[in-house]
Amino acid sequence: MIFYISLSTMIAFMGIVLLTFSAVYSSVAIDYFASILLAPAILMVFGINIYTWKKGQPDPLTFNKMVKNDLDIFFQKINNFYTQNTKQGIKWQTIDGHFWVEIHIDTSKRIPDQDFFSDEFLEVIEANMDYILSLANVSSRGKNMLIRDLNRMEEQEDEDEAEGGQVEEEDCSRCKSC
Repeated sequence: MIFYISLSTMIAFMGIVLLTFSAVYSSVAIDYFASILLAPAILMVFGINIYTWKKGQPDPLTFNKMVKNDLDIFFQKINNFYTQNTKQGIKWQTIDGHFWVEIHIDTSKRIPDQDFFSDEFLEVIEANMDYILSLANVSSRGKNMLIRDLNRMEEQEDEDEAEGGQVEEEDCSRCKSC
């Protein structure tokens, strides 16, 4: 495409220069030769216009598409990490046209309950969190704030359990799925 545009431009430029010389020297032969050069240049320009019209214009990149593309790239890195390193059956994805993130959990790859509180599992969780935060370019200050908030949530859960002790049973009886 660029080749044809540059070729038509060069031929048109030569034709215009020759038309200028034909006007200065009053030469009919140069005038005919310049006209012969201008005709294919004009036809090439029309051909290029018809080709681009038939091809159509690509959809413009909107903010939503840009964010979705960035999130898809980000989640692809996380999904690859989860499938290769953790084998936990977790997959993140975004849905086109919606403003939420989905997480799919493969329950067949469930971790046994007794492994949740092992030191190895906690190390894996911290390594996963470090990796995900490094992908998101979170600063060390942001990471410390996240850890502080997670610790506060755990402390709050511990306080709730110490006060009532039956919080889980009440919640479970409401959903009636157990």
